This record gives sequence, structure tokens and C-alpha cells, in this order.
Amino acid sequence: MRVTNTDIINDFETLEQLEHRKQLQDSKKRKAEKKNDERRIFIVGKILLDVFPEFLNLHPQKSAEENEVEFIPLKDFLSALAADKSLVRCLKAKAGMSSLENSISGDGK
Repeated sequence: MRVTNTDIINDFETLEQLEHRKQLQDSKKRKAEKKNDERRIFIVGKILLDVFPEFLNLHPQKSAEENEVEFIPLKDFLSALAADKSLVRCLKAKAGMSSLENSISGDGK
């Protein structure tokens, strides 16, 4: 069988099309994951503010750096909670969340 320049060009174009299709699929998958993450963040934030309305006194700022400063109290609160693994386990048990033991704390214990 003889391979012609046309065959090579066609194969190259097919390969480019396949690669482009894969890039589109990867992009679509990343966008769907990002949308799911944003939705989760919104839901968790809403629940957090429903349970701890005092954090409604924190206000988004114009820059990421300003937000970091503004939200230090919330971050410190959640960091202190997360650092006390026995308290987290106790609270989860009290809330009937034993099935989520590994997924929330991430400590696997």
C-alpha cells in the first residue's frame, strides 16, 4: 500500500479534529465541575450564615487582599473548630453525621 501526501494530510486533519474534540470535552467537564463547586460554595455559605448570622456583619470588599482581612474572624473561628478534632467528632455525633465522618473533617478518623 502506498501512502500519499493526501493520506498524510487527511490523517493529520483527523488527528487535529480528535484533539480539538477532546479539548472541548475537557473544557466542558472543567466548566461543569466549576459550576458544581460554585453551587456547593453558595449552599455551604448560606447554611453557615443561617446558623451563624453574626457573620452577616462581614462585608465583601473590593479586592482579595481586603477580603482576607475582612473575613479573618470567620477564618479564625472555623480554623479553631477544625483544629479540635475531638470536638468536631463530638459535634458530628451529636448532629447524627457519623456517615459523613471522613468527608467533612478530612482526617479519616
